[in-house]
Amino acid sequence: MSRNKRPCIYCKRRRRKCTFAKNSEDCNLCAQMNVDCIPCDADEEGLPVRDGNQKIQQWQKTITRLDIDLQTMRCLIGCNSDYRHSKKNKKNNNIKSDDDSYSDTTSTTTTTTTNTDYYEWNLSVVNGCIRLDGRIKDIDELLAYNQASIRYLSPLYPIFRQEPIRFNGLPKSIAVASQALVIRYAKPSDKPRHSMIDRDTNKAAITNQFLKQQMDELVSLYMERYNPFVGLIHAPSFLEHYHRTKNALSSPMILAVCIDTIAYFYPRLKYSAEEKRQLAGFFYSRCRDLLLDMYDDPKYRLHAIISTNLVMQYLMELLLDFMEARRLLTMAIVASHEVDLDSLSEIEYAMYQRHRVCLGIYHGQSEIVLYDRYDFTGVNFEDVYPLDDDPPAVVSYLAMYKAVFSLVKTPYVTNILGQLSFAVTHGNQCELSLDTILRFEPTLRVWWETLPEEFQICEDPFDLPSARKALETVTSSTQLNPFAILHVITAVVQSVLLKPHFEEENKSGDNNIIHIIRDKALSMTLDSIQLLVYMMKKHIEVDIEAIPVSFGYMMGILHSVCNLMTTCQHIKLSYETRKTLIHCFYQLTSVIPPNHHIPQASSSLESFVNTLKFNPLSIYEKYPIPKLAMISDIFYTCFGQLGSI
Repeated sequence: MSRNKRPCIYCKRRRRKCTFAKNSEDCNLCAQMNVDCIPCDADEEGLPVRDGNQKIQQWQKTITRLDIDLQTMRCLIGCNSDYRHSKKNKKNNNIKSDDDSYSDTTSTTTTTTTNTDYYEWNLSVVNGCIRLDGRIKDIDELLAYNQASIRYLSPLYPIFRQEPIRFNGLPKSIAVASQALVIRYAKPSDKPRHSMIDRDTNKAAITNQFLKQQMDELVSLYMERYNPFVGLIHAPSFLEHYHRTKNALSSPMILAVCIDTIAYFYPRLKYSAEEKRQLAGFFYSRCRDLLLDMYDDPKYRLHAIISTNLVMQYLMELLLDFMEARRLLTMAIVASHEVDLDSLSEIEYAMYQRHRVCLGIYHGQSEIVLYDRYDFTGVNFEDVYPLDDDPPAVVSYLAMYKAVFSLVKTPYVTNILGQLSFAVTHGNQCELSLDTILRFEPTLRVWWETLPEEFQICEDPFDLPSARKALETVTSSTQLNPFAILHVITAVVQSVLLKPHFEEENKSGDNNIIHIIRDKALSMTLDSIQLLVYMMKKHIEVDIEAIPVSFGYMMGILHSVCNLMTTCQHIKLSYETRKTLIHCFYQLTSVIPPNHHIPQASSSLESFVNTLKFNPLSIYEKYPIPKLAMISDIFYTCFGQLGSI
C-alpha cells in the first residue's frame, strides 16, 4: 500500500491520508465511500482544507463585514433611542436649528428639549467638518447629543463624520492573553501520551476487569451529576447502547463520556492527577483511532460528531492541545454537513442540532486562541430545542445558552470585541468610533430586557445595590450565567477604555468628550468588577463542581482589576470586595492539585508575555494536567502584581 504524494480532493478536505492499494486507480477512502477520486491540482494544493477556494473565502468575509456594517447602521438610532426612553423623566426630544450663511466657518445652534432637561449646542463648520463649540457636561448629555446628531444631521454625514477615538495600549493582559500567547508561540511537542494500563498480555484479564470497573464508575457519575443538567447525551438511548455493547473500548461515544467525566469532575475523582491524565490519555488514544474511521461512514457520523464534542474539554481544558482539538473539529464540522437529516429520528435530530452548535462554539474558541479572531455569528440555536423527556434543568440550560449567544453573536458585540481582542492580547493601541462606545450600555440593556424572565435576576443589571441584593437569591449557576456574561463583557471592554489618548492640540470639545467617556468607563468597570466578585462567590456556593466556568470568570475579573489598578492607581477596591476576591482565589486554588502550584517567585509567565521568549508551556507540560499548572501560574502572577497575596 502506497501513499499518494498529492492527495485527492476528498481526502484533503477531510485531512485523511490518501493511500492506494496496488494497481488501484482510486484511493482506499474514495473506493470505500464510492465517490470519484479526483487528484488535487497544483493550484489547489495551497487552498484551505475546510473552506474551499480562497477567493470565495474573501467574498464571504466581505459580505460578513458589509452585513455587520449594515446592521450597525440600523441599530445606531434604535439603541440610543431605547436607552434614552429607559431613562426616567427623559421621554420627549425635539430639535430645531438655525443656519447662518455658509462660509469657511459656519455657526449652527442645535437645541434638544426634554421634560426636565434643556440642551443647546453650538456647532461650527470648519474646513468642511462640523465641530462642537463648548463643553458637554455628562454622559446623559453626550447620549442626547449623539442621538440628535444621528437623527437630524444624517444628511450631512460626510462633514459630520468624526474621527475615531484612540486608546493607548495597556500592558498585555496576563489573565486573558496568556493562554493564547502560550499556545501560539509554542514549538511542536513530540512528547508521547502515556497510559496507566499495563499492556503485558499476561495481565490482560486484570486490565479488562480494571477498565470495566473504572468505566462503570465514570459513566454512572456522568449520567447522575452532569448530563441531567446539560443534556448532551440522550440518557435512555445512551444507557441502552452502553449495556448492549460487549466491549466498551470499541465505542468512541462511551470512551468520550469517560474522558469528559475525567475532564469535568477532576476535583472529586478519587484518582491522583497522574492517574487522571494517564487514564484519560488511554481512553483518548482508543477513541481517536475509532473516530478517524467513522467521520466518513454515514452510519456512524452522528456518533463521531457527538464523541468529538465530548473530548474537547479534555483537549482544551486539560492538555492545552488546541491544534489537536482543531483537527478533530475540522473533520467533525465537515461530517456534520454530510449528515442525512431526513434519516434521523426525532431524538437523533435533537442531539445533532445540539452538537452542531457545540462544534461552532468550540471552533469559535479555537479561532480566538489561535488567531485572535472573534466570530460566533455562525452559531445558530434556531433548531435547538428540548425533548419531551429532558429534565427541567436541561430545558433551562438550553434556554440560557440561546439567550447568551443572542448577545455574543450580535454584529455589535462581534464588532467591538473583534476590534479590542488584539489590543487585549498584545497591548496595542486601538480605535473606536464615538457611536460604538456610546451604544455599549444601551445595547446590553436592550438585550437584558429581552431575556426570559428566569434569567432577569434584577430589573437593572447595572445598578450595584439592587443587583448585588438579587445575587443573594439565586440558587442555580445556570440562572447566574447571563448576568455573569453581561458583566464580563462590560468589565473587559470598559477597562480598555480607561486610557484614552488626549489630543495635544487645542480641541477642548473633543477632550471634554473623552473625559466623559473615561469617567463613565471607570464607573462601569468598577461596578462590574464588584458584581462579578460577588457573583463568583455565589457561583462557587451553588455549583462547586462547575470549576472550569469559575476559572473563566476569575480570568475576566483579574484582567479588569489589573487594568484598573494600572491605569487608575488612585482607585482602590473596597475592603469587602478585596476580601471576597481573595476568598474566591483560595477556594479555586484549593481545587488545583498541590503539585501543580507555580508560585510567582519561580514563574516566567510575566516575562514571556512581555518578550515572547522562553515559553512556559514546556514547564506546564511537565505536569500531568498542563492547564491547571498554567491557571495556577496566572493566578499567582496576577495576585502578586496586585499585592493581594
